[in-house]
Amino acid sequence: MVIKSDEHTHYCKYQPVSIVENNEYRLYWAIPVTTDKPLLNNIPDIVQTNKLEKKTYVIDIAVSNTDYLSKKYQEKLDNYMPLAIEIKTMWKQEKVSVIPVILGATREVPNTRQQALQQLSVPPNTYKHIQKAVVISTCSIVRKILNNL
Repeated sequence: MVIKSDEHTHYCKYQPVSIVENNEYRLYWAIPVTTDKPLLNNIPDIVQTNKLEKKTYVIDIAVSNTDYLSKKYQEKLDNYMPLAIEIKTMWKQEKVSVIPVILGATREVPNTRQQALQQLSVPPNTYKHIQKAVVISTCSIVRKILNNL
């Protein structure tokens, strides 16, 4: 799917396709990764493969409250490391990295944020837009709950 540069879909209305591929990259979005061994966690949010460099990133995104930011990061690493090992073997990759992207529900900044952005070569401003969307969604949930009281 090619999106023209003059088209703009608001992030909350955007529906990504499950697989996008060109000569250099393959991107899976929230679909199971088939492996030789049955794995408990085989549906990360994003799997990005650079075919030329034989590098794959297993990316999982989580929104957490302040008390569990570091715990959530470690949980994601533990959940997807077996998948990363399987991908490296099956897809004959040079390197496979698990990158948990953890966002604070009320705009907390986890210590791991900068590392994740650097590994993915994401401009720092992008994180601000993502975090803004999280905070707006959190506010929306709180409003719904308060309106039902």
